[in-house]
Parts: sequence; structure tokens; C-alpha cells
Amino acid sequence: MLGLYDYVLDAVKDLDLGVLTVFGAGAVLGLALFSSFLDSMLRRYHDAVIAGLVGLMLGSLRVLWPWPNGTDDATLGAPDPGWPLAVVLAGAAATVVLIFGVLGRRRETVTPQRGT
Repeated sequence: MLGLYDYVLDAVKDLDLGVLTVFGAGAVLGLALFSSFLDSMLRRYHDAVIAGLVGLMLGSLRVLWPWPNGTDDATLGAPDPGWPLAVVLAGAAATVVLIFGVLGRRRETVTPQRGT
């Protein structure tokens, strides 16, 4: 997929089923293989994998948001005028995740174990 964005988008626009089939099969196979690999790595090296993933996400912030040059240029510019909305939405998303975490922990403690 790297570097083939225009090619795949043109295939979608032109409904080129051959390209879309190969791309879809590769996406499904890649996702299945990578998720299995990531699961095994998390089971064996949880802390190191989480640290690496957090590092990748934090390192991506400089290029992706809120700097307007995007991925074409890694120079640091002034934040986009819409950055306050992005901060509010990120806070709302974090709140939803935290609420689901709390509800999940409560459900684990309230639900009795069968057979005990």
C-alpha cells in the first residue's frame, strides 16, 4: 500500500475489480497475520511492545497533528485554526474509553463466576 494510494483510489473510482480484489485479499491476509503476530508478541513481551507502540504514536504526532503541513513536510508550523475542536474531540474520546474501562471492571467484579 505504501506509495500506491493514487493507484488504489483510481481503481476504486474506475471500479477495477482485479486491483480491488488483490488489494482486499492482501489487506485481509495482512491484518490476520499481523494481529496474530501482535497477539503473540503482547503475550511474551507486553511491556516492551506497549512501549514501542506508544513511541510510534507519539512520534507520529509531530507530523500528523495539529501541524498543517501533514505528511508532505515534517517542518513544524503554526497549529491549524481548528485545533481547539480536535482537543475537545480527543478529550471526549478519552472520556468514553475511560468510562467503558470503569464499566468493564465493575461488570467483572459484580458478575459471579459459574461453578464456584
